[in-house]
Amino acid sequence: LLACGAAGIHEVRSRDGVLNTSLIFGPHLLESPALTLWTRAYNDSVPGPVLRVRPGDVLQVTLINDLGPDPEGKAPPNTYRLPNTTNLHVHGMHVSPLGHSD
Repeated sequence: LLACGAAGIHEVRSRDGVLNTSLIFGPHLLESPALTLWTRAYNDSVPGPVLRVRPGDVLQVTLINDLGPDPEGKAPPNTYRLPNTTNLHVHGMHVSPLGHSD
């Protein structure tokens, strides 16, 4: 289920104990009256969607990296650079500190 939360933030909620979703990570032009800049975004949104699950639910996330290759050479300061770098960061999950986890 997809819903709009506070301030238009998209929420994706589990249904019948499962949340199976995709996150597309790519470049995004962020525009406001005071600032225009290129950044990275999940599902073309800043911030990205909120994923809501209940204790015991199964969470399946497919991360699609749509960033493209890093450009050759050094980028000037305060510019969009290293576009192929990503990290999926989560809050509220209890994961083992052993092995590959956030």
